[in-house]
Amino acid sequence: MKLIPTRSRAFVREALGWLSTLFIAGVLTFLVSTFLVGSNEVFSCSMQPTLVEGNRILVSHLAYTLGTPRRGEIVVFDPPVTPASPTPYVKRVIGLAGEQLDIANGKVCINGQELLEPYVKGETRAIRWVHLLIPPGTVFLMGDNRENSYDSRSFGPVPISSLQGRAVLRYWPLDSPQPF
Repeated sequence: MKLIPTRSRAFVREALGWLSTLFIAGVLTFLVSTFLVGSNEVFSCSMQPTLVEGNRILVSHLAYTLGTPRRGEIVVFDPPVTPASPTPYVKRVIGLAGEQLDIANGKVCINGQELLEPYVKGETRAIRWVHLLIPPGTVFLMGDNRENSYDSRSFGPVPISSLQGRAVLRYWPLDSPQPF
């Protein structure tokens, strides 16, 4: 039987300690990014001027596990288009389940009241949905850049189960972080 010198045993112990630390850090990173907070890049101009191509946002994955969407929130979701896009969409919640949504004369009305939207770029035009009762379990989503956004006006209300989470912070570019 060959004995391993004390120095070699200390090295092996140290290496195993580092490997276990790296493994635990990797597992924790995976769990946090999957279930708590993730990062998404904005790939289109549909949310201008709030978000532009190349911006990066932190997304709370717990937001809709613990609560429900609220009007005005920016959400990341799986697009309900065929074929399904591998890239999640980023849009704003405009209408909630059970509400009457109307689009006319460039304005959005919810239950007969004009929705004040200081973040909107361009005129809101109805593409398909002009008068709609938003079904249970869904939300109506639109981009801030109304003249250049593929959103619920084209594909209809989105199931809440398709929402990946709520945008909580634009962190890139670093010189202009913005909480939402």
